Amino acid sequence: MRDSMGGFDSGRSSRRRRSSSYSNGGGRLRKLDHDPLSTTEEVPELLKEQAEARLEAGEEIKVSVSTDLRFDGTYGKDWLLITNKRLIAVGAVKA
Repeated sequence: MRDSMGGFDSGRSSRRRRSSSYSNGGGRLRKLDHDPLSTTEEVPELLKEQAEARLEAGEEIKVSVSTDLRFDGTYGKDWLLITNKRLIAVGAVKA
């Protein structure tokens, strides 16, 4: 960014303004009164059955989230499943 003297400024003043807008009255964050964020989505039944067939004894799915990009790089939905032992990437069947 050019300053009034024709040179370039360091951008510090704009960064300082931006960072101060993120502070919350002295840097303390307020506790929000709402339900906790859920990290478990309902997995389609077929995919859930396929994943559960691969689980070891005592292993259970703790987190399931869908992606907006498939693992092959195209747009679509695939799934990440987290168990108490590992992370599993499950590809949805393309129609």
